[in-house]
Amino acid sequence: MHSGVLPTPGSRPRHSRLTPTLACAVMLFATAAAAAAQVASVGADELAALLAAERTVRASLQAELVAERKARIALEARVDRLEGERQRSAEDESIRAQLSSMIAPDEFADTAPHTVVPPSFNPRISVFTDAVIDAGDFDETRGRDDGDRFSLRETVIDLRLPIAPWGEGVLITAFEDLGNSESETKIEEAYIDLDLGGNVLDSDPSGTRMKVGRFRAPFGHDNKLHIHDLPQADRPAAVQYLLGEEGLIGDGLEFTVPVSHRTNSGGLESSSTASLALVNGDMFASEESALGSAVADTTGIELGSDAPLVVARWAEYRELSPTSNLEFGVSAARSLGSQAVQAADGAVIEAGLYGADLTWRHAPDETGVGSWLVQAEAVHSELDLEGFMPVDLADGSRDAGGWWLTVQRRMSEHIDVGVRVGETDMLLDGGDVREINPYVSWYLDEGFRVRLQGQHLDIEEAGGGETDARRLLLQFTWHFGAHSSHHERSHR
Repeated sequence: MHSGVLPTPGSRPRHSRLTPTLACAVMLFATAAAAAAQVASVGADELAALLAAERTVRASLQAELVAERKARIALEARVDRLEGERQRSAEDESIRAQLSSMIAPDEFADTAPHTVVPPSFNPRISVFTDAVIDAGDFDETRGRDDGDRFSLRETVIDLRLPIAPWGEGVLITAFEDLGNSESETKIEEAYIDLDLGGNVLDSDPSGTRMKVGRFRAPFGHDNKLHIHDLPQADRPAAVQYLLGEEGLIGDGLEFTVPVSHRTNSGGLESSSTASLALVNGDMFASEESALGSAVADTTGIELGSDAPLVVARWAEYRELSPTSNLEFGVSAARSLGSQAVQAADGAVIEAGLYGADLTWRHAPDETGVGSWLVQAEAVHSELDLEGFMPVDLADGSRDAGGWWLTVQRRMSEHIDVGVRVGETDMLLDGGDVREINPYVSWYLDEGFRVRLQGQHLDIEEAGGGETDARRLLLQFTWHFGAHSSHHERSHR
């Protein structure tokens, strides 16, 4: 109850200091009582869960603080970098201003900017290794040393480097096994591949190319392939007896001209391509060629050459349906001039090779499972040895021919099964060789293939004798680098 006396202005009631204090005490007491009641009502397990949740929230906040600190540091580094670039730009402008003061303004404006292109040597590198296990009486029957052995047959290093927008340099070096832990190094191909422009009969810009150097000659379908790219473990008997164990390789010039490219109303494409090469006569005369090797084995005489050879091929490609196509080609290789192949005593041999090939492919879908490859090729050799007395021929000439046929089916994404059959004449002595080669190829990976091939030769000698030769080949081929995997699978 008030006393009826009003407080004077500016004065305070005597209980003004006690009232807030009392109110706070009451509130604290109430809060403590409520907390005590809540703690009392909450069990030990629930309290532990609440504490764990609190720790999780605290850890999350700490992680966010760390991330924010890292972002701030990165932002500061970026700002410093931009400041440095701006400073360098200002220095460049200062240098430019100094140059402009040294050079007349008109001369400076007319000066073309100079672009410095740093030198580059970063070729695409591929390495191929071909290893073979050979078992059987094949070599012994043919009068050679027994070849039942493991052979690291060939290791190839393939280097390719674009040297201009219109040219590419290629170097393919091979290390070949000679036996007795000895090997031979040789350059299989070394050339520059130049793009010269468009087609001859239409405006398609793709195509006309020129090679300069050493290359596999454009003769037949399979001569362009290296041995690790073949669908079998070796080359056909006709190639080995009429062309050479490695096929035809020459030094010179080659032009490849896409003559035409057409698309019919159904969207199926067709094309015509011409190839022409001018190479040294050593392609026929060296001991690696079939002719040079046969003459050396028969007479002990080495051949030479002072004139070039011309090699030509015409190829037609047709899409028969969206899933199949057909390729047909004719080839010829002929000496130019009478000195293309000659012996040391000046005796001259006139030589010519002619060939035809047919390839049919069928792939039902993109996986290639169930696809077929049928490829046939024939070769005919003409030799005029009238002026070469060591070889005794009735009319001074020798014609020889051979052929082979490959049939292959893809059984699964990893397995191909096929067979190659063929027959060929021996180049000089008149004998005949027939062959059959069943094989299965297992592609374990894009860079690793295992192939098992059986081989049977029926050899008929010129004198009437006949022998059989058999062997089993287990081939391991692997590669790494930039080369497309399994060339014969994707491009044949």
